[in-house]
Amino acid sequence: MRLTALQKARSAGNRVLASADPAAERLSRNAARKSDIKAATEAVLPCATRAFYACVECYDFGAERAVPDHKPNEADRIENADRYVFTDQVGYLLRRAYQRHLAIFQANVGDPQLTAVQFSTLCALKDSGPQSQSELVKATSVDQGTIRGIIDRLKNRDLIAFSKDGADARKVIVSITTAGLQLLEAVVPHARDVTELTLMPLNPAERMALLHTLRLLGEDTDPND
Repeated sequence: MRLTALQKARSAGNRVLASADPAAERLSRNAARKSDIKAATEAVLPCATRAFYACVECYDFGAERAVPDHKPNEADRIENADRYVFTDQVGYLLRRAYQRHLAIFQANVGDPQLTAVQFSTLCALKDSGPQSQSELVKATSVDQGTIRGIIDRLKNRDLIAFSKDGADARKVIVSITTAGLQLLEAVVPHARDVTELTLMPLNPAERMALLHTLRLLGEDTDPND
């Protein structure tokens, strides 16, 4: 059977994974069993990165074909100088991937009324305790306008409660209720399935490389630095 360029590229990455240090693999598995995501990532990231670059060397991700043997010449540069394909751009690709993730979430989370951002808000309140609206904006990476609607809908379901800040009566503090905690307990196993289904097309090296790259892209840095 003839392999496509993408299949050949992924095979190259898998060969790197197959030659990984067994000790690092055992460390990663032990860390994963303890839900220590940071330790698991640190254990396998060097190998995952090598596998990712092995894929890149074998595949031209923008052209859906093997990397050409010839080097680009001046004619190629002039022809491609003004060519902009929006479907090849990072914003479009991130948006498509996120839309796919949202569809998987809604189909598998087990509560048709709960959206992904509502789930993230409840998780933030459970993990960090009562917070103001502005603190929730930072914790969830949801904008100020959107968080208001999320809070209102969660309050209507009695999943969160409001209280006054002891130091500033004008500030409203949001906390998760017993009903909210019970919902999270029921939903979190489904959320783990959502993550697995979202990453299903990727091999272990591609998963690690993707998550590492997304964290880098999400860092709040000044583009002018």
